[in-house]
Amino acid sequence: MKGLFWIFFVLCVVGAINWGLIGLFEFNLVTALFGDMTTGSRIAYFVIGLSGLLLAIMTPGLVTHENFQQMSTTSPKRKKVHSS
Repeated sequence: MKGLFWIFFVLCVVGAINWGLIGLFEFNLVTALFGDMTTGSRIAYFVIGLSGLLLAIMTPGLVTHENFQQMSTTSPKRKKVHSS
């Protein structure tokens, strides 16, 4: 199960990079590799989208309400400096 998580994670990162390239440079990596809406590009979009969905399902407790509250209320501990 851990291996699947990392596969889905990497595919989501690839999808995010592709969206970044589209936004910044109007360059679609999937289209460049597979062609415009060919069977290959449609499969790539489907697999990356499915990976995002499965990643969201597999990690429901990543940031729970309790974890969020704990992160927002705890501050980093600071070392006390003693002056002589």
